[in-house]
Amino acid sequence: MIPAIWTFAIMYSLGALLYLTILEATEETDPHSDVKLALLWPYVAVRVLIERLIYGSMDDEDGTK
Repeated sequence: MIPAIWTFAIMYSLGALLYLTILEATEETDPHSDVKLALLWPYVAVRVLIERLIYGSMDDEDGTK
């Protein structure tokens, strides 16, 4: 059980650092928005997956993907 927790913590930290690096150059009205997204990325990813499962992939108006 302990190795699984360490694996989760390391992967979460790497993902947070990735998002911080990607969003570093963005200039938004909220200066802490990149930090908030970096910490909440697992929640966002799960929400996107659930919406894709419920509503399907997003299609254009003409029916193409």
